[in-house]
Amino acid sequence: MLENPLDSLSDEAVHQALLTLAKEEREAGVDIIRHLAIVKARKLYATWGHDSLFSYCTERLGFSRSAAYRRKTIVGRVDDFPELLTRLGDGRLQLCAAAAIAPHLTQENVGELLEAAAHLSQREVEAYLIKRRHSATVSQVASTSRKSMDAEAGRITSAPLFELKESETPRTQASVLSPSSGLTTDSSMPRTMVRPLTANTSRVNVTFSEPTLAKLKRLKELLAGKTDDEIFSRALDGLLERVAPERREARREQRRAKTQTGRRKEASKSHRTTQSRRGALADRDRALVDYDGQCAFVGPDGHRCTARTFIEVDHVVPWSLGGPSNRQNYQPLCRTHNSLKGATCPDLARFAKACSTPHATAS
Repeated sequence: MLENPLDSLSDEAVHQALLTLAKEEREAGVDIIRHLAIVKARKLYATWGHDSLFSYCTERLGFSRSAAYRRKTIVGRVDDFPELLTRLGDGRLQLCAAAAIAPHLTQENVGELLEAAAHLSQREVEAYLIKRRHSATVSQVASTSRKSMDAEAGRITSAPLFELKESETPRTQASVLSPSSGLTTDSSMPRTMVRPLTANTSRVNVTFSEPTLAKLKRLKELLAGKTDDEIFSRALDGLLERVAPERREARREQRRAKTQTGRRKEASKSHRTTQSRRGALADRDRALVDYDGQCAFVGPDGHRCTARTFIEVDHVVPWSLGGPSNRQNYQPLCRTHNSLKGATCPDLARFAKACSTPHATAS
């Protein structure tokens, strides 16, 4: 058993030391958020090879996804509500509770919500927000019902009182579901969660709209006897065949290998479209496949951007400056780094050095 160098401290000394350390930890947490606010404002995460503040926090700073999400959420609100940092620093507000309540803050309710969230856990804050939303919804429904009854009482009509025009229904639903007292509805929606069950299976929590759920039910009727996994696999395969560049490129390779005529047609098609800004789909697909569908930007320290979503096929030499639309002049960039390139033009030589070669490994 390793000897603890603090074993010689008295009980009171341990207690006082922990109080001091807890205060320093809170102050350090507030300083981290202040620094992250600067990183976000200056978009330094893009310069250092990340597509978002969230990926910078997880990949560069080593935060867990939940810790990064909480800090990112708070950073997005501290400019409007600096009271968040004050309460985080003095311990009245926990980090997880601040992240839970931050999306709901408005100038009208900030004092009330922050006071209600003092010294509460994340779960207690979420329970409070749900109760508050429910109370606001009940009050709004009651108010809407009273107004409808008053209007109906003053109207002479042969229609039954309980009938509503079809056009009125969406307005009533919208009033019930609209944000009330600064509470937004989308932030309360559960996020997709993946929990591994075995080596090759996972349980996924997904939120569906009613139209999507109806489509799933219809598929289960048409494919009776198939498991949910089989249904989703077939549906996703069909969609991937249409939108995945690597699958389109694989089909082209099969056609090229099958007949010489196919190769001539493919080359002819590419030649016809190189003079357009968009270029040939085959060339754009080839660029995406060569880079494995990942952003090509590399930061000053060699870190390659890991973004694989919102990828755009970019002209290395811009089309506006005479760059051709062909495979040699294509590279995939995430939306963040494509925007960064636009901001750094005409210094294209410096930006080109920040892009990887195909299949370069991300650090």
